[in-house]
Amino acid sequence: MIFFNNFKLILVVLFAFIYSCNSASEIKEPNDKIIPESIAEKDISFSIFMIDSTNKSSSFGYDIILNGQRYIHQSTVPAVSGNQYFQSETEAKIAASFVCFKIQNNIMPPTITPHELDSLGINIK
Repeated sequence: MIFFNNFKLILVVLFAFIYSCNSASEIKEPNDKIIPESIAEKDISFSIFMIDSTNKSSSFGYDIILNGQRYIHQSTVPAVSGNQYFQSETEAKIAASFVCFKIQNNIMPPTITPHELDSLGINIK
């Protein structure tokens, strides 16, 4: 009796294994023209602004524009405590581009970590 129950169990497992291995799978050709709808619908850009134009060592920030609306207004360096500003327009552009990349690739929320700032070459004091 025990042998018969074990034999049935082995047959069921073997049948399930064979069935799963033999199921026809579709092979799809890659199509570079297909863009996921969530990314295709996003019209995203950024603008850089100056924080203090009266000071010779001006500071910069950025706005992320998503579908014609201001989505993020970042006047300080993200992930850093206090009011630390981007020291150059280039640093602000690099950070804004990275945030746009995250939004386009549905990496939400599009936060930037101190490690990512360091990897991007943005100096943190």
